[in-house]
Amino acid sequence: MINGCVVEQRRSAVAGMDWALPVVGRPFVEAAVTGIHAAQIFRWQAREQEWVFVALPAELSADIREIPRPRRGFGSVRVEARIGLSRWRTSIFPDASQGAYVLPLKRAVREAEGIGVDGVIAVWLEVLDA
Repeated sequence: MINGCVVEQRRSAVAGMDWALPVVGRPFVEAAVTGIHAAQIFRWQAREQEWVFVALPAELSADIREIPRPRRGFGSVRVEARIGLSRWRTSIFPDASQGAYVLPLKRAVREAEGIGVDGVIAVWLEVLDA
């Protein structure tokens, strides 16, 4: 179990490649893009309101940039995210200051999962635009 996510080992179609996926996730050959990732929480300082995001790991962000997909506003990419028992569809956005894609962390999710405005959490992510 990672941050409330039940995981199981899956074997990919590529010989010898294993990774952990949440039981609710669909098997997906590109394990670097879909799966559970440790991600840094941060608060966006450009607004008076409390905007909280999760910065995705640099390696994951690089993999996402390589996926052929339709162009969307602000370079956004549609994803399905899961933290603990909370699961939702949203978009991630490239953030030059973080050098990575960022996932908006809704207040409802933060409250449901007991997440503050800093730290590292486990995020399950699936790119839907692929």
